[in-house]
Amino acid sequence: MSHDTKPLDHGDGTIAALARRRGLVLIAVTLGMFLLFLDSAVNVALPAISQDLGSSIQGVLWIIIIYQLVRVALLPTLGNAGDSLGLRPVFITGLLLYTLGVAVVSLSGNIPQMAFLRGFQAVGTAMLWAAAPALVGRAFPIGERGRALGVMTAGGSAGLIGGPLLGGLLLEWWGWPAIFWFRVPVGITVIAVALIAVRGDTRPPPKPGRHYDIAGAATLAGGLGLLTMALSLFGHGVGTLLSLFMVTGGLGLLAGFVAVEARSSSPIIPISILRHRAFLVAVARGYLGHTAIFIVWFLFPFFMEERLLLSAAMMGVMLTVPPLVATVVSPFSGWASDRVGTWWPVNIGLLVATVAVWLLGGVQGGDAVPPVMATLALMGLGFGLYQAPNYSSLLNSVPPERMATAASMLGMSTTLGTITAVALSSAVFSLRRGAYEALPPGTAFDLAYRDTLFVFAIIGTLAVAVSLSGTRQEWRQRR
Repeated sequence: MSHDTKPLDHGDGTIAALARRRGLVLIAVTLGMFLLFLDSAVNVALPAISQDLGSSIQGVLWIIIIYQLVRVALLPTLGNAGDSLGLRPVFITGLLLYTLGVAVVSLSGNIPQMAFLRGFQAVGTAMLWAAAPALVGRAFPIGERGRALGVMTAGGSAGLIGGPLLGGLLLEWWGWPAIFWFRVPVGITVIAVALIAVRGDTRPPPKPGRHYDIAGAATLAGGLGLLTMALSLFGHGVGTLLSLFMVTGGLGLLAGFVAVEARSSSPIIPISILRHRAFLVAVARGYLGHTAIFIVWFLFPFFMEERLLLSAAMMGVMLTVPPLVATVVSPFSGWASDRVGTWWPVNIGLLVATVAVWLLGGVQGGDAVPPVMATLALMGLGFGLYQAPNYSSLLNSVPPERMATAASMLGMSTTLGTITAVALSSAVFSLRRGAYEALPPGTAFDLAYRDTLFVFAIIGTLAVAVSLSGTRQEWRQRR
């Protein structure tokens, strides 16, 4: 059930100060999301970083793993900090840390140093991811929130397009440090806009006796960190037995977190928001949807290179199709969710994206490029339709003073979804290719690829089923 239908004022300017500048707030948040997703440029530069810093491919992967680990582990805690300390300081501090982080990463002299500095940058990323959607949620009423979130997610999709394209050019002209330092002036610009746009006290009224739950934050960060590390190592074929130990330890720490939270007077994740079915469905939908969709950014490039025989430049063009379509569609999807509710766009989007996964599973070596590009466009259409309404459904399900915590939980689930996509696709593809080892190499690759995409299409179908069951109540209310 929705908690507000207009920008409420808690008496301290919590929402009213944002609502007065809602256009500027939206610009700042959209630029922030664009800046975040420019980090996709790093994947383009991994081979160059490995060669220049004298590291193996397994070694250079740590700059990705550490970044993911820190981001996932700290997201819920920093979301709680945004609700407790105020969205403005968390958002602007996140911009500062992110911008300073990319500046110092460009000066790295070895892989361990770069991995550490990427972890520092990831703290800023987590702050932005937690605060940005909550700022939109507090500034815009429900009747306008979906459209605003659509613009915000379009900014992220634009970053997914610009990151690899700009990264490839900068890598060719000035080397891998350029993919980091070129974001410094962008970050400074966004900081200036945020300082002007996000004004006033964005904290809720303080509650008597409130304290920060250090034990809860430590056990949650430790549990999520171990699970993230295990998935990342498993996905890159490193330390299978170690990954199992990490999963066991991570689950144990999360069980300890539940016990700690049950006794805490100021829990990191309040039990009250876990009682909202729409919140739980949005988080589950985010995890399953991103797991299914992000197979395109991991396994499909290998298929394009080995079986479609595409050049690196053409592969880059192909991979910009989904985010390009999503950038165009997201604002319209958000607007539609304001008019007809989140039920239609979020479910249709997931269904379309799942159909695209099924169709990609039918692609074979030697197929023509235009039909494949059309399927990727269908994937982008589904992603663009579903993303903003899912954010809207999540934020509409919690009170304004819990929006940063809610947004951080969704950010955590979607990031875990992308990590799961890498780990699971790597495992399934390796197993199925081994099963077809008696066949010619090209045929074995095609069949293993088909089987892997089939698994992810099933995950997408499960996401649709979860979404339909969770949004049934909203559909009935609107009827």
